[in-house]
Amino acid sequence: MKEADFEELKAGFLEVKEFIDGKRKLKKSTRRKKSFIAPRSFRADDIRMIREKAELSQHDLADALGVGKKAVQSWEANRNIPGGSAARLLSMINDNPEIIEDLLENR
Repeated sequence: MKEADFEELKAGFLEVKEFIDGKRKLKKSTRRKKSFIAPRSFRADDIRMIREKAELSQHDLADALGVGKKAVQSWEANRNIPGGSAARLLSMINDNPEIIEDLLENR
């Protein structure tokens, strides 16, 4: 080990000891909160178009999104709308239908 590396390591251990002994306070680290865009809202026709563009059945889209087939049927019948992570994933599939390939087990 190089002398400079050893001295840096030694200094680090001394700082830890001072902290444990109550002689040193830790510096606060601040992390900036990230702001993400809100998921897009989808109508029944949008969801059907995305599913067909990705060449998926309702069952396959449901599996890809981690929801039940009845949820996809409900969205496409305009009885309900996808929210949260399902809406975000639909946006990603809409922008890049090939992303479905990344989710398949046997590519």
